[in-house]
Amino acid sequence: MADTSISPRRRNGFDLEADLMPIIKGKAMLPNFEELPLETGIAHIAAGGGLVTVDGINNAKFEGSNSNWGHWARYWLKTTQGGALTGEGYVIFWDRSKGRVARFAICQHEHVNTSNPERERYGYHRGHCAKCGLDMSVDSSG
Repeated sequence: MADTSISPRRRNGFDLEADLMPIIKGKAMLPNFEELPLETGIAHIAAGGGLVTVDGINNAKFEGSNSNWGHWARYWLKTTQGGALTGEGYVIFWDRSKGRVARFAICQHEHVNTSNPERERYGYHRGHCAKCGLDMSVDSSG
């Protein structure tokens, strides 16, 4: 599992295999698990242009899971503007004969603005996460 306690470790994003697959396969608990109302969660996924869909049926393990591997689940992972995985995502899972939805995050990012005011005028906003070092820069000049 990713160690986000020491900055800057994840400048170029989280690794799918090393950081996220243990969570997706139900071998590790969903970090910072937050269940959402079904309608809200589906709206976030439907409107999520920066989401990557994880193929196949996987597992979701969280506090209160009733099995060793969790629940059947499908995942959508968040990306930065540059396409790197942020370590965050959404999961739709089957529990107690109904579908549920939640979001999760390996790191609850804290944005640090490192922009030059002159460059900000042209739409380039540099920044990184204070906890894990993830590059959170955004270029809105295009």
